[in-house]
Amino acid sequence: MTFTLPDRPDPALAGLPRQSATFVGRRIQLDQALAALAPTAPDRTAGTVAVTGLAGMGKTELVLQAAHRAMREEGWFPGGVLFVDLHGYDARRKVSPKQALGTLLRALGVPPQHIPPGIEERVAVYRSALGTLADAGRRVLVVLDDVPATGKIHHLLPSDRSTATLVSSRHSLSELDALALTLQELSTCEGRELMGDSLHASLPDDARVMDQPDEADRLVTLCGGLPLALRILASLLVDVPTRPLSQLRRDLETAHSRLSVLSREQRAVTAAFDLSYRKLTKDQAKLFRLMCLHPGPDFSTEAAAQLYGKDVKETEQLLLDLDRRHLVAARAPYGRWEQHSLVRLYSWERLTSGDDSWGECLIRLLAHMHRMTTVAYDALFATQAPSPQAKSVFPHRTAALQWLEAERHTLVAATLWTGAAKDDLMCVALAEPVSQILMEMRYFEDARGVLNAGIRSSRRRKDKFHEASLLSSLGVTLREMRKLRKSVRAHDRAIKICRHLKK
Repeated sequence: MTFTLPDRPDPALAGLPRQSATFVGRRIQLDQALAALAPTAPDRTAGTVAVTGLAGMGKTELVLQAAHRAMREEGWFPGGVLFVDLHGYDARRKVSPKQALGTLLRALGVPPQHIPPGIEERVAVYRSALGTLADAGRRVLVVLDDVPATGKIHHLLPSDRSTATLVSSRHSLSELDALALTLQELSTCEGRELMGDSLHASLPDDARVMDQPDEADRLVTLCGGLPLALRILASLLVDVPTRPLSQLRRDLETAHSRLSVLSREQRAVTAAFDLSYRKLTKDQAKLFRLMCLHPGPDFSTEAAAQLYGKDVKETEQLLLDLDRRHLVAARAPYGRWEQHSLVRLYSWERLTSGDDSWGECLIRLLAHMHRMTTVAYDALFATQAPSPQAKSVFPHRTAALQWLEAERHTLVAATLWTGAAKDDLMCVALAEPVSQILMEMRYFEDARGVLNAGIRSSRRRKDKFHEASLLSSLGVTLREMRKLRKSVRAHDRAIKICRHLKK
């Protein structure tokens, strides 16, 4: 196929949106992207850069910053830039690869009557045009924003080794031969800087963020360092210049209203998450909704399988699917996962607004925690040889210890949560083995909290036997913490209960 260059000198200068004046963090990723786009990059196949991450994480902004800076570099892209927003997760605005190719060919100067009707023919003309421009010393940068989770993206990728491509997506694009940049939440300092810069862009004399750094840091934490949420907060502060940060923070601290607060006109965190959620299959969506029930800061594949009610392998595959969509994140070591704090709130909203029978799912999880904790204690601290069940689950002491270290925060959170929810039977059942393990591992502050929760639950149940047992353990814990008077009082109460039970 032959292609005649358009007569105009800059055929590809088409539609690159304006970059934000407030760009914070992402310096390392920006440098990596620019290094890959440079015409002198040692690996020319690295001229494709894929920026991925959770909705609202700032993928488009990083792509635009990289594109604008690359265009300012002399000699990098004399052919210009092609930009197309595919709206890959918005069913109403979604742009198909065929439609995108039509837009790109028009931007390249191909007359509409010469654009072929079929997608394969359009791909051939598109790639031929880019190759011809590159051979003529007019290298082009192609920017594909909001790419969906589909293999059809390859239709929009150049085939020559000169044209560079910047891609953004909520989905992990591991199938691309590209430099992969996955964006995480901003640090507290970066989030405070972004909020302050965004505020100053509209109100140059506004010093609320600078004057109240502690309140600003708490706002960043409540937003989970999500750039979209922080920009919305800044716009809310711009709307009401007299609004103190403390008042906005109090609104956000009401967890169930946090997502509703993070909304302004057409910019809303919930709306961004909605677009990703609608793309999930039925099974993926169900597991996603159930994940918010896990009480710990992170969770294992096995715990997720208990919530979901299916085997570990099937659950693991669904978690990998959600990870590729950045709705959960894999942690080290492999087999542990976590959710962004705002995603967790969104998941809870979807769960409580649906018809999932999640009560029995939660009971399965808590029963699993109790069973595993009891077995782990047997494997580690039993005075006799571990039971056959303990050996089958934990073949050696190291495995039991590793499990307990990984699950410690979750076990504490689960016990405290059941106590706060007044699920007193489960709270007492968890408090006994969990506290014993924490005491043996010398996590006395955690043990104290678990024991107090168990004692309150045993009192509500009028379960004197377990109350005395937990009080005795609390006395030992307080003694180890050098709180001797409180230790004596706990032991005294335990002794009085035991004497009463003997009557």
